[in-house]
Amino acid sequence: MKTLADLLHAEAHLLEIESPRGFIYSSYPYPCGMTEALGHAKRHPYPATRQVSVSREPRMTRIEIKPSKGSSVRKVFVIRLWV
Repeated sequence: MKTLADLLHAEAHLLEIESPRGFIYSSYPYPCGMTEALGHAKRHPYPATRQVSVSREPRMTRIEIKPSKGSSVRKVFVIRLWV
């Protein structure tokens, strides 16, 4: 079963190709290194494709996960990866 860690790992790999000498940081679950973030993300399932939007900038990736249908109170969950 795919997890949120798979999504973070794939996006981190693209950042690593862009700037190979940089150390990748994540804002999930708090600002930390990528290995610690992957350990936390293994507990969560992979979000549905229609819920995820990824925007890439130089040296930063922003992953937005929209809340489930019917939960209008919840906000968009944002994960930032940067070098």
